[in-house]
This record gives sequence, C-alpha cells and structure tokens, in this order.
Amino acid sequence: MHCLPLFSGSFKRFFLSRWEQAALAALTVLITAVMAAADTWLRVGDTVGARHDHTATLLDDGRVLMAGGYFQSALVYDPVTGTWTQAGLTGFSHWINTSTLLPDGKVLVAGGYTALAELYDSATNAWSYTGRMVDEHIGHTAVLFANGTVLVAGHGYYSRANSEIYDPSTEAWRIAGAMRYPRVGHAAALLPDGRVLVSGGSVASSVSATAEIFDPSTETWSRTSDMLVPRTRHSLFLLDDRTVLAVGYNSVLEIFDPATETWRNVGTLQKPHIGGAATLLLDGTVLIAGGSGDPSQYPYQDTSVEIYDPILGTVRAGPDMSVGRAWFTLTTLLDGTALAVNGFVYDDGEFYYDTSETDLYIP
Repeated sequence: MHCLPLFSGSFKRFFLSRWEQAALAALTVLITAVMAAADTWLRVGDTVGARHDHTATLLDDGRVLMAGGYFQSALVYDPVTGTWTQAGLTGFSHWINTSTLLPDGKVLVAGGYTALAELYDSATNAWSYTGRMVDEHIGHTAVLFANGTVLVAGHGYYSRANSEIYDPSTEAWRIAGAMRYPRVGHAAALLPDGRVLVSGGSVASSVSATAEIFDPSTETWSRTSDMLVPRTRHSLFLLDDRTVLAVGYNSVLEIFDPATETWRNVGTLQKPHIGGAATLLLDGTVLIAGGSGDPSQYPYQDTSVEIYDPILGTVRAGPDMSVGRAWFTLTTLLDGTALAVNGFVYDDGEFYYDTSETDLYIP
C-alpha cells in the first residue's frame, strides 16, 4: 500500500534530499488520494510531444531523461511532481539510439541514424557534442564497463558486425573487435566477470537465436551457445543469482548461465510481447508489458502485462496498461515503481500514432 505522507511538499523540499524525495515519488503524485492499491497503473504527467523508439535513462538524482525518438527536444521527468520539463535540445534528432549514464553523472547519447554522440549534463541541463563515433549506428546496444568506458555494438543500415569503445576521459572512440555475426535489434548484458553477452537481433534479414561474448581484456568476440528461440528487440537482465534472463519477442523465458555458457527454459508467457518493453524491478521480479500477442500482427494494440518471478519460477498476469503500445520505454525508479513512456499505438485497426501518455506502475 502507498499511503499519503504525513508531511507537506514544502517540508519535504526543505528537509529531505533529492534522493529521499525521489523515494517518495509514488506518494507525491498521489497527493489527492488517501491511499492507492498496489499492483496498479497510474496516469502521470503527459510529455510535450509524442514519440517512439526513444530512450529513458534514470539519473543519479532519481529523475528520468528522455531523449531521441526522432526529436531534438529532450525531457526530464521529476517523480516528486509527476511532471516533465524541458531538458534542452540535442544537436541531432537521434532515433533508435542508445543512452548510457556515465560514472560522472552525465548521459552519453550515441548513434541513431548518425555517428554523432552527445553528452547531457543534468547539473546544467545542457547538451554538448563529444567525440564522433567511427561509424554510424542504429538499433545497436551500449554497455557500460566498470572502468567507465562504453561498448557500442551493432549497426542498423547493413547489419554490420562492427563494435567500438568510448573512453569518457578522452571523449574519443576506437574500433573494437568485430562480432561473429552482423546484427541489429539485438540485446546485451554485462556479465559478472566483466564480459558482455550479446544475443539475437536481425542477422541477414532473419531473426536470430545466435549469441556471442565480448572479452574486454582482449577486445575480441567469441561464439557461445544459441538461445532456445530466435529474438529481436528483446531484453537481457542480469539476475541476483548471476544468470541472465532473456525476455521478449517470444513467449519462452530462458536463462543463460555464464558458468556453463548454456541456456535453459524457465517458463512461458501468455503472449510474446513483440515490440513490447520490460524492466527489472527492485524486488527482483521482471515486468513485461505491451507489444503484440500475435506474430502475424503489427505490435501496436496490446495492453497486457505479465510479471516473472525468478525466485519462484512463476509468471502471473499484471494489471493492463491504459493504452496498448509498442516501442516504448519502461524504467524502474528509485522507489521501486516503473515508468512507461510514450510509444507507438495502433488505434481500432485504422490509425497509427505516437502517444504522449506516461503511466506509473506501482508494485
């Protein structure tokens, strides 16, 4: 249960830190209610403009930066007020880009139909160009290493196999080893030993089940065992037991064990959530939402939500979203709630449009 706080907003702002305020976000946006039931969605502030295939990055202070989606305008969501504010203009209208929170608190926005990369500074609410990538990237992945460098892999135009590494200390990129397979729309996860697992995506115009691992000590890629099913535009999540969950595009839930480099089936969703989104919640469960339940249909009309518990090995239905959407973002906030932002909507089988709706999931 989320109950109304005993203190006024002014008290919180003067006596609590930004982190503490963010921890009370779900309560603050419910200021007009006495309490809200758990396991529900709440409509919060709409964005200015609507977009899809953007990124939503959790900042150190608990706010969320939205960038890309073929827009130059960036927005920041404040969980204390439940509203969005302008966050300046990027130099390029990135689309299907990546956004990575760096150790210094800045956000690296890279690629998206371009080789340009930019930095957002939340302290000044301003953007600046950083080093240009060696090649253009779209539908790629970006993974932050423990030393602060960032690995970008994949290429959208011709599904190239190239990867490169960004060094924030020099603001420069360098070529890393080529993947075993050219791919786009794949997923990536940092393994506990510092290597990077990449799986799926589109390879040679076909959805792939292949997987490979990048070793930063040698900057080389090696083949690992294939997933049980092909996937694209899916998600990989490092779980508490140091294994990796693959979810999305297919109803099969599977887990990769880095120790044996093998995959195993751990459950089945009611729907494949093609074009949907997923996020790892603070309690260790995984929230999967939206997309399409039918591979023969465009992924624009499903409101369904499912929740996977890796400890119990169970899947349960969650509360439906207010609007069916695809190619949106789900971001877990510091207080354990999850923010669903914008996305592509297929209305009554006739009209296509982007939604400006923002919904908050309360576990």
